[in-house]
Amino acid sequence: MIEYYLSDLAEYSNNNSNTVFFTEGKGTDMEYIHKLPFMLGSLMAIIIGLISYKYHVSQQEIYIRIAISMVVFFFIGTYIRNTIMKILDETAKKREAEELERQAELEQQMQEQLKASEENKKTSKLDLKVDDSYDSNSVFGEDFAPLTVKEILRSNNES
Repeated sequence: MIEYYLSDLAEYSNNNSNTVFFTEGKGTDMEYIHKLPFMLGSLMAIIIGLISYKYHVSQQEIYIRIAISMVVFFFIGTYIRNTIMKILDETAKKREAEELERQAELEQQMQEQLKASEENKKTSKLDLKVDDSYDSNSVFGEDFAPLTVKEILRSNNES
């Protein structure tokens, strides 16, 4: 029975990896954790009462056994609940620390990229000069002759 609740709690923690909510309410897995001492004490009291009744123990002795078992298992359930809560707190703190480390690492990478881009901007200056000795054949090749405005106007008038 406890394994069932722990497996549900583990599934809940895995599904909600960002945060673990410690809320009480209907339908939450934490509700079972908070009720664990009472459920464990009651369950064991019922089991001990049924076993004692089966072996024909007097009613006075059954009541004493039930009361003692209820108190003992309530404290055991409280110890188990506190242990589970500590484990959940530690895992939440570890996840938070890992998230902070990831964020710090991402910020550091962003800063490094910004520095690298700034250095690239500083070192990658274009130095364009206009050459006075411009030769159209060297730029366009010998077979290519650029159109002049006069030829364009003449072709437009013919059409």
